[in-house]
Amino acid sequence: EGADICTSPEEFEADENASQSVAASAAVAATITLGSDGALTYSLNGPSATGAAGITLPRSSPNNILFRNQSGEARRLSAGLGAVVAEGSEEAVPLFVCTTLVDEGGAQNITLNVALPSVTSPDGYSFFVPGVESARLNLIVP
Repeated sequence: EGADICTSPEEFEADENASQSVAASAAVAATITLGSDGALTYSLNGPSATGAAGITLPRSSPNNILFRNQSGEARRLSAGLGAVVAEGSEEAVPLFVCTTLVDEGGAQNITLNVALPSVTSPDGYSFFVPGVESARLNLIVP
């Protein structure tokens, strides 16, 4: 009640009976895996720059990201996409997109369509897993 689902490791009504698998035809841009060590790793569907600081996704295009949970606990993948100012307000509100809780060994898809470059946010954009401090990955949107 009043808690932000995308920043909480707790279970919410939206998490009940959520799918734990993704079709092979999901056309993913990247796969992000939370390992048992609490680290996020990724693989891109295509070439990636050696030593990249994070995942680079194109702007203003739908990008499917597959999240695989190998951590041993139910976890959700969240994306922090800066902040937005609601019409008629002067206060910026953080913008998050996330999966529902994914059981250990499960997978879920998250679709991002980011309109602004990541440099427009003072802290940039990132993927993270609530409740796992070490699980953070930069999201670069040119």
